[in-house]
Amino acid sequence: QGIRSQALVSVTARALSLALGIMGKFLKAGRIVVLLQGRYAGKKAIIAKVFDDGSRPRRFGHCLVAGVARTPMKVTKAMS
Repeated sequence: QGIRSQALVSVTARALSLALGIMGKFLKAGRIVVLLQGRYAGKKAIIAKVFDDGSRPRRFGHCLVAGVARTPMKVTKAMS
């Protein structure tokens, strides 16, 4: 009966978090992401710092990313 009550509690907690609109924290430092909007849309980046609770100027969860704005140039014989 103990296992069943634990499963019931976990299902209830999940249902409560879904009802309240609470999301799991999936943005973690070191993860590779693809930017979807703005000037760098479609570019790959790495999450450097996560602000799950937001900050004073941005009241929503966001993160600081670092990435490559432009793909590296191809090395040619003329460069040597």
